Amino acid sequence: MDQILYDYLIKVGYDDDDIKFLCRVCPGLEIISGERALANLAAVVRAGYPESDIDGLISLNPNFLLNNPADTARKLAQISDDIEVALKDNPELLD
Repeated sequence: MDQILYDYLIKVGYDDDDIKFLCRVCPGLEIISGERALANLAAVVRAGYPESDIDGLISLNPNFLLNNPADTARKLAQISDDIEVALKDNPELLD
């Protein structure tokens, strides 16, 4: 896993076992650039998802970290409801 992404995951409360589990669930996390993953996270936060809850979104749908950040921004723009509520109800909206 890219060190930038690893450090971010540690920062938001994951431990090594949690990170290993995320990589088993979403093997692409082992090869994705940290910059790309963080760009996806930044897009979600800019759209209104609280950064304090971002660990929950990652746990429910780590696959969105692999997206092209432009695609993530486009998908977020298509959500007409409150971003936080919509993504907590259906984190797959970012797939």
